[in-house]
Amino acid sequence: MQIHRQYFSNHRNTDPKNQFYRHRKACPTPKYRHFLLKTPKHRRKKGSIPTHRQTRTPPLVTVHAGEDKPNIVVLLADDVGIGDIGCYGNGTINTPNIDRLCQKGVKMEHNYAAAPLCTPSRASLMTGRYPVRVGYVARTKDVERVTIYTSATGGLPQSETTFAEIFKQHGYTNGFFGKWHLGLHCGEKDFCHHPMNNGFDHYYGMPLTNLKDCGDWSIFDIQSEAVMVPNPKHVFALIIILAISCFVLNLISLRLFLVLFLIVLGWYLYHIGAYYFHRQFNCIVMKDKQVVQQTVDLEHLTGHLVGEVKSFIRQNAENPFLAYVAFHKAHVALANPPRFQGVSEYGSYGDTMAELDWAVGEIVNYLDDLNLTKNTIIYFMSDHGPAKYAYNTATGEYQGGWAGIYRGGKGYNYQGGIRVPKIVQWQGKISGGKKISRPSSHMDMFPTLLSMANIPYDGSALDGEDTSMLMMGDSQASPDRIFYHYCGIHIHAVSIEEKARNQVWVVHFIIPVNDDGHLATCYGDDVIVLDEPDIYELVQDPSESNPLDRTDPNYERVLNLARLKATEFNATVDFSVPNQLSHEMNSFSIDRAPCCNEMPNCIC
Repeated sequence: MQIHRQYFSNHRNTDPKNQFYRHRKACPTPKYRHFLLKTPKHRRKKGSIPTHRQTRTPPLVTVHAGEDKPNIVVLLADDVGIGDIGCYGNGTINTPNIDRLCQKGVKMEHNYAAAPLCTPSRASLMTGRYPVRVGYVARTKDVERVTIYTSATGGLPQSETTFAEIFKQHGYTNGFFGKWHLGLHCGEKDFCHHPMNNGFDHYYGMPLTNLKDCGDWSIFDIQSEAVMVPNPKHVFALIIILAISCFVLNLISLRLFLVLFLIVLGWYLYHIGAYYFHRQFNCIVMKDKQVVQQTVDLEHLTGHLVGEVKSFIRQNAENPFLAYVAFHKAHVALANPPRFQGVSEYGSYGDTMAELDWAVGEIVNYLDDLNLTKNTIIYFMSDHGPAKYAYNTATGEYQGGWAGIYRGGKGYNYQGGIRVPKIVQWQGKISGGKKISRPSSHMDMFPTLLSMANIPYDGSALDGEDTSMLMMGDSQASPDRIFYHYCGIHIHAVSIEEKARNQVWVVHFIIPVNDDGHLATCYGDDVIVLDEPDIYELVQDPSESNPLDRTDPNYERVLNLARLKATEFNATVDFSVPNQLSHEMNSFSIDRAPCCNEMPNCIC
């Protein structure tokens, strides 16, 4: 059923000219722009970021003369919910090594991912900017919300500056390990989007992501309502039966039968070919720019990854380094070596979390072994909320994570989809066991790490804020924060911190029809556009269970503020930037498909 309510009007029956949205039968598509304002068009060169908002220049963290530049180790989990970590309240899954980071560092209790899905969230971590600024949002209902092929031409735009590039300019050796998911090629195998073209000196991992077909079960499986493409055997059988029936009944001639059969068969093979060979061309492991596993050995991938990280740290122990470790866990498909099978009360997902925690411990302990811990900043996060849609079609086992008390999960702008763990350890600089309840963002990592490393940055177009002083004890160090939660090109929600009131509001303008875990689009029948937005005060109601009464005096005040800030922010966004997720840029190409040997012998 199609559901729609007019929203974003200052009063219920105001003149449409004063409304941000005009009333439509479905959630507006891109041509009915979210805010009817002229947007500036920024054009910039690599390394030069234009000013889109006035930003303060935060003080750099003091690094005393003669003191070494701090090493950086970023540990990013995949699809891990905030409720999956022991120090965030999980009592079923044991995560002693991650919990130890909490004990020795600072735990951010209200940290937001910039998007509730893999690719856009990771783009924001790299750039410190909202995904909408770099073209990493689905602009229409019929396109994917993430990069789905290694051969796609969409990726992290070359016009963007990554934090790794800044560190490299200041003498750091950088390594990226694990899931990249930000594209490989702009054209014919040019590696323009590759990590080594975005500030990293070394790379090891899966350039795409760990999808179902990388394991023992297939995206062709018939699974309730979530079927990407039909089972090929069923379709071929249907085509043959239909064609033979028409021929036997003399409805068509033999020649026409053959022509139609070949046309239908060719059309089908063309459209499902990319999916059918998904494992072969997408489930791969690369070392630098060479394919070293085709297809991936998921069972031992994490162990190999840890070995590569240790080798990198050992080789660069005498000089400042940045190691970005983007674990493939706990994204489905789940596969663990024998030593991590059956070790958890929580099934295969719990086993996966056990191996993830082990991997974190191996890396952190190795820093201890090399006496590097004191001069190393360790930054642990998850990319977004848990995948509540993840079930094993063969066994029916739930293989997703837990969002704790929070509503929703991966793909949703409710707290369960965007509120994620963030733990930062820096011995001697950050007090151990510290908890911070003030809201922060993944986008803060860019300016925060630069500040901690005493690296100046004169660009002012970052959407993240330097939170280094906040982490080190100054609770008033950063101003009130406002966060814009996009789905597609539209702002679906706005979060507003009012520090003086000890309140954090979230205003939901557009909500999903269902928040039961099924991944939906950002448009049309999948969403409800509210004429009276839902507002929650997250300090008292973190689970978003009790919306603010419309008669509450705070309702109009907060709503008007959210509208104003959303309008102002959207005016800074250039919606004409190339869409990295368009059909054209997010499609399969055999010419760009990776192969470790000569086609078609792509096995190694």
